[in-house]
Amino acid sequence: MTLRTLLKSQRGAMFGMDARIAMSIFGALSIVAGYTAFSKITSSREAALYNELSEIDYALRQYALDMGIFHLFTINGMTISPSVTADATRSFNALWTTTTNVAATYTPRWNGPYLNIDTNDHPIYGAFTVTFAQADHTTACTSTVTCYAWINLTNVPAEIWESVNAYVDEENGATPEGTPLTSGRVQASGAVNPRTLFYRSVERAPSF
Repeated sequence: MTLRTLLKSQRGAMFGMDARIAMSIFGALSIVAGYTAFSKITSSREAALYNELSEIDYALRQYALDMGIFHLFTINGMTISPSVTADATRSFNALWTTTTNVAATYTPRWNGPYLNIDTNDHPIYGAFTVTFAQADHTTACTSTVTCYAWINLTNVPAEIWESVNAYVDEENGATPEGTPLTSGRVQASGAVNPRTLFYRSVERAPSF
């Protein structure tokens, strides 16, 4: 499969200005509402991390609206063989600067910064990156399967991860997951402490 074919399969209609404004308002309200609800049931550390993940998730969705194509295909140096991949640090940093991160073809569409930061380093929990994989966060993307952008954060304490996972995937523990490390929107690198947190974000549907 050629790069041209892959790119063609990703093209979609751009949202109008009204839709973009509405999404901006909805996204901001969702983040505030989510932070407020979460802060009532857990400590400030977990609530702050959930808020950060929500902001990055929203930034990825705004980026996708501007680019009109799945995030992976906009990254400078992305490859399609043997699987569709892109540099994880560049993929995150593309949310706040185009320099060395965004492919020249897509630089004119960039309307950021989408995040109010200038580094991928987290002040407490290691570093952020963005990777692209299927629903289990590890299997590589191909053109015939559903693929996701995954927000990664290294060095998250197990108890912090567990609180975020319970809130996002388990209705605050009411519906426990059978395999919480490898299922749902929040996943992890393993049953270790600390661990890498994976947070599922924007989706690319398969092309047939």
